[in-house]
Amino acid sequence: MKINFCFEKKKWPWFAGALILSGVLSVLSGALFLLPIVFSILFYLIVCMEIVFDEKGSLIVIPGILLLSGCVSFLTVQRIILDMNRFTRISAYMALLNILSCLMIHVFVFFITARPVLTCVLVQGSLNALAVFNNFIYQFREDEFYPGALMRISALNARTEGFTIEFKERITWGILCFILFTALLQRCRMVFRSYWRQRAAAGVISAVFCVTMTLLLGDISMETWREKGSYQNGYVVNFILGIRDQQMIDKPSGYSSESVNGIASEYIKKASENETAAENAIPSGTDTEKPVIISIMSEAFTDFGNLGPVSANQEVMPFYDSLTENTIRGYALASVFGAKTPNSEWEYLTGNTMGFLPGGSVAFQQFINEEPFSMVTSLKEQDYTCVAMHPYYSGGFSRTTNYSNMGFDEKYFLENFNYMSYDQTLRGYVTDKQLFGHIIDIYEDKEQNENLYIHAVTMQNHRPYYGYYSKLRNERGNIIRTIGTQYEDVNNYLSLLHESDAALEELISYFERQDRKVVIVFFGDHMPSLNNTFYSSLNGKGLSGLTMNELEALYKVPFFIWTNYDTQEEYVDCTSLNFLSTMTLERAGLSLTPYNEFLKEMKEVIPAVNSRGYYSVDEGGFRYISEAEGEEKKWLNKYHQLQYNNMFDKNRNTEMFPFIPE
Repeated sequence: MKINFCFEKKKWPWFAGALILSGVLSVLSGALFLLPIVFSILFYLIVCMEIVFDEKGSLIVIPGILLLSGCVSFLTVQRIILDMNRFTRISAYMALLNILSCLMIHVFVFFITARPVLTCVLVQGSLNALAVFNNFIYQFREDEFYPGALMRISALNARTEGFTIEFKERITWGILCFILFTALLQRCRMVFRSYWRQRAAAGVISAVFCVTMTLLLGDISMETWREKGSYQNGYVVNFILGIRDQQMIDKPSGYSSESVNGIASEYIKKASENETAAENAIPSGTDTEKPVIISIMSEAFTDFGNLGPVSANQEVMPFYDSLTENTIRGYALASVFGAKTPNSEWEYLTGNTMGFLPGGSVAFQQFINEEPFSMVTSLKEQDYTCVAMHPYYSGGFSRTTNYSNMGFDEKYFLENFNYMSYDQTLRGYVTDKQLFGHIIDIYEDKEQNENLYIHAVTMQNHRPYYGYYSKLRNERGNIIRTIGTQYEDVNNYLSLLHESDAALEELISYFERQDRKVVIVFFGDHMPSLNNTFYSSLNGKGLSGLTMNELEALYKVPFFIWTNYDTQEEYVDCTSLNFLSTMTLERAGLSLTPYNEFLKEMKEVIPAVNSRGYYSVDEGGFRYISEAEGEEKKWLNKYHQLQYNNMFDKNRNTEMFPFIPE
């Protein structure tokens, strides 16, 4: 290898061009004023440089160039997307997987081009362009751009009014680093004669890479919460995981439009007949007031009752435990444990199950199309005004987009309510008391004859649970403590539940006094992420080495459906969140859609299903979906076919799954 320098006047325009370009980028992004000078000098030195390799040296240097380019690609992509604080949060292992992923892409492109410099320019240019695009998309929607978002890219145009892009300083750094590295590669002089041998070697290595990376990434879940995918998994790896999850959605066995239409026709007919019968059964002049429906998904709400007793120095949820009159209550299977809240929300609103989707995916963000069928559809067909509320940032898990797509008429987030005063928050999250107060405000603002549905998702009890929180000790007496053992996170969590219970009592007490009929549905999204020792004290094993039944116990969350008018009391030992919206419509005395009719009938055979499996009445316990036999297998297959048609088939059965736009 030889390095030659040649400083000529004719190369000064390169310096001037670099100075102008870096100067413009620095002004746009507010970067340091010294950056254009330093960049221009480095660029000029590279332009005046020439690195010469002989044929043998050229063959040796190719792997080094591709590896170096893979490292640079990872660093520039991460830096363009993340601020410095989050840039440094990725683990060494995940950083290595990202570099290997970038190298895998380089080797594959090199197999096609057989030109190392061209390969590096194409791959780095594409990855950096994707990172810049992601940066802009994140500013717009507050979540990252991932493969599933391609299905909804057309929806961006309709929601860009008033949106301005901030050209961040880190974008400038990423672009200038890419230019310097590309310029350095262009000054390398390499000699090749046998391109086909290089292609053959690259093809073999690329295949080995694909198999190896598939195995290494097999147990890693895609992250979709704000920028978590980039700072936890790394953007390149997270993007690959998104592609993997998209490709894992296969058609159910025996699927066809004809088979779906055959299943659907029975329930379309049944829904029509039941609606006609209900209308004919109402005497002339009878009051047909439709109840106000309020669904509340409570963050990390549970009572541990299905795992074992928790002894504490005071009652944790005295009001919740006493609520039985005019109430259906019990346990429902969620599909997540400790995180991924939107999957529970999605199962409740749509009636679909995570059991037919890739593990680790977030259906609410990855798989909702622009015309989703949901409980909102069912209620809007019956002239309901539908309101969604979540006292946190609107961009999280694409809620602002998905709530609009689902047809919610009004949407309220943290920025809409402007909750940030000390008395409205607890550990930095808006309290349940404040959220429930706004539910009441919206109820009171509506006309008395307006059919109203309010869907709310709480934030008060979100993790983390470690730390000293004075408000838990001052407002309602001493912090709740477990007897026998002391877990700081558990004590804080139980104290938070105590606050939720008090807020719930106020909410129910208010609606008890209302003349209008009201139905309140309340359920947890998942069990909390607490230390394993605590769970070991409950089930004797903790979170590993569990049987199927023991595992599913960790996915049970409490729920109730309460009315302020006379209804029959009922206890449900085990259902699942995908059936809960159908139960809500039934309790409210409203018409069921054909899909709800199907779910109602299926629940009699298979009372619960989630991402882990289903409850087998025949076996008296839980089984994997793949182990289903006989009648249970037939019902699960019908369910799978209908869900696939609902979510992914362009020829969706619109009578089974009608769409009501906002």
